[in-house]
Amino acid sequence: MATTAKYKPRWPDCAGCSNGALLLYREPMVEDHPKAATPVGCALEGLNRLLQQADTASLIQNLYGRARQGWISLRARGIPVLELIVTIRRPLALGLSEGRVDDMSFQLHPVYGTPYLGSSALKGALRHWAFTYADPEISKTTLDKRLGDMAGEAEVRITEAWPVAANSYFQQGVFTPHLKPFFEGETAKGPVDWNNPTPVEFLCLRPGVQFHLALLGRRPDTPVAYLQEVYEWLHGSMREAGVGGRSRKGYGRLRVEVVPE
Repeated sequence: MATTAKYKPRWPDCAGCSNGALLLYREPMVEDHPKAATPVGCALEGLNRLLQQADTASLIQNLYGRARQGWISLRARGIPVLELIVTIRRPLALGLSEGRVDDMSFQLHPVYGTPYLGSSALKGALRHWAFTYADPEISKTTLDKRLGDMAGEAEVRITEAWPVAANSYFQQGVFTPHLKPFFEGETAKGPVDWNNPTPVEFLCLRPGVQFHLALLGRRPDTPVAYLQEVYEWLHGSMREAGVGGRSRKGYGRLRVEVVPE
């Protein structure tokens, strides 16, 4: 017997709003609508539609253009700059714990409302990879000098990664925990293998979406070799360990390449 879903997107009621984060975080669902889908399905449809609107597409182009113009200006002043393009190879899930849409959210830029890759997330994933998977010769002292720590400024700065162009960014991911009764305390027995799986949907960026970022030297005399070193670490960490949620399940793998000057 077919069941009636509870939710529909409120985006048709938000004419003129081009901020995806505002809509996602401000209860973008309306209950008890006969044509509704699941909350995540509504968010998927609404965000993809919103981010391809003309004003949002123009905003994305302007953000990328301004960022790149800043990198060109720094290069003209003698600051070493290494531009990179990041391509999503496996679905990317960021901000799952931010607690929106059925507790399965996604990290959008808090001001512009567009997808982006935060520099802190990239640096955190890089550090984890370096200490877990990488060559043991990569010491914590070297990492702290290149990327910075509480005691000193970074020799190489990793910028935010901005989307290259407006696109259909999102797809739906799902995982199926089998032990929900045990973890929710519904049974005094231990976990058993005959419980029904419980599908949980979440938002993720689809493979093929591209972002631009740059590695910047701190001063004009920063060796270019430092930037190349950080690029190799970033390339290895995004290929082997990934970034974001569910990376141990294969999510969040990225390809990082140098943009020819």
